[in-house]
Amino acid sequence: MFRIASAFAPSSTRIYLYAQNVDMRKSFDGLCGIVQAEFARDIRDGELYLFLNRRGDRIKAMYWDRDGIAIWQDKACGIASPERSTSLVEGNKYDTSVAATIIEAKWFHYIPICRCQDLFSGSGWTPSRSTQLNIVTQSAFVLASRILFMKRLVQNDTAVGIDDTSCRMLLPREIPEFQPGDLKGQRLAEKLAEPRRKGHISLLAKMWVYSGLNQARYNIFDFRVSRHREGPEEFFASSRCKVQGDCYSGNTGNHCWSI
Repeated sequence: MFRIASAFAPSSTRIYLYAQNVDMRKSFDGLCGIVQAEFARDIRDGELYLFLNRRGDRIKAMYWDRDGIAIWQDKACGIASPERSTSLVEGNKYDTSVAATIIEAKWFHYIPICRCQDLFSGSGWTPSRSTQLNIVTQSAFVLASRILFMKRLVQNDTAVGIDDTSCRMLLPREIPEFQPGDLKGQRLAEKLAEPRRKGHISLLAKMWVYSGLNQARYNIFDFRVSRHREGPEEFFASSRCKVQGDCYSGNTGNHCWSI
């Protein structure tokens, strides 16, 4: 845009940037109307006027070129805008800060989704439960890489504590399909089919916990449908750490198990 100003106008030319986004289909009449209505200026005074599209990656420059109005449009204008936060749902309306608020309220403070509306209502926005659940679901792709990174830190720790606890799982309406070779998925399908045949609506599952005891001092939780040993086997498959666990017979392998 400065090349335009230097080539067709004196160095003393004033440059006006319209603060709102403009439909790039506007031409002479539409842009001149903006100059007159918003800037209270006359295009024939010799100033340079710049207009940006909604995304900020297109620019139109309009000026009085001695004997008429000239308009230049540059798609690669070199204008840079700050990088937007990661968008979680279509429309780029909600960023990760909204998801963090919902996740913290529901899983850290045990506030139901329906009550999370009150957290936002004070700012004038009352999201529906379906909107909140959609945001939480879509945030999985943001958290997946972080969880994997933290998991690897625990696996590479010099010592890891392990234990499991029982938890009740409601059966889904349909048993999900799993890829061949997915031991965890196959085991889940088998365990879901068994209580369904008996007419039950839930089953008693297990949640494994792996605690880093040296460098990575936090917990990694792994949900399993039973206390089957493929959980620890998969977790420690490439690990050379020492493991502190109980006397459960599933704690086998090439690791050092102790009480």
